[in-house]
Amino acid sequence: MSSMPAVHLDADDVSYEEARPGALLTLTGVAVGAAGMCTAAIGGQFLFIIPVYGWIAPLPYLFVVAGVVSMILGGLLTQGRAAAAWLTIPTLLGTSVLTLGWLIYTTMSGLFSLMVVFGMLALAPAALLAPFAVPAAMRVTRARKQLYA
Repeated sequence: MSSMPAVHLDADDVSYEEARPGALLTLTGVAVGAAGMCTAAIGGQFLFIIPVYGWIAPLPYLFVVAGVVSMILGGLLTQGRAAAAWLTIPTLLGTSVLTLGWLIYTTMSGLFSLMVVFGMLALAPAALLAPFAVPAAMRVTRARKQLYA
């Protein structure tokens, strides 16, 4: 018989279900990843297929970088990472402004591309779901910290 007192751990109060990302985080991560794929495709299209010159020449590179960052954040968001949820909102905001400006510019200059429209359509659900994913990701991250402490 042991004379050691019982130790109460924070992990005793948390179930494994609380540490699993739910449907909202998975759906948001997939939407952010899809928006990232479309954004990177916009950049690739204007880098390799329709070359642009002048002061807008660096913008396709920004699209590729923003798309890759969005794909990485989308993958981390499906796992319920709080840092990814916090970084997703400014990334989507910047990407949306960049894509909307690019859509207006390309339409006015005769370089209209359906890929830019698809990019905007992919960004819409991601931008709508991202603010709701932050509290869920915080809850999952907090539960994981308590479980594995």
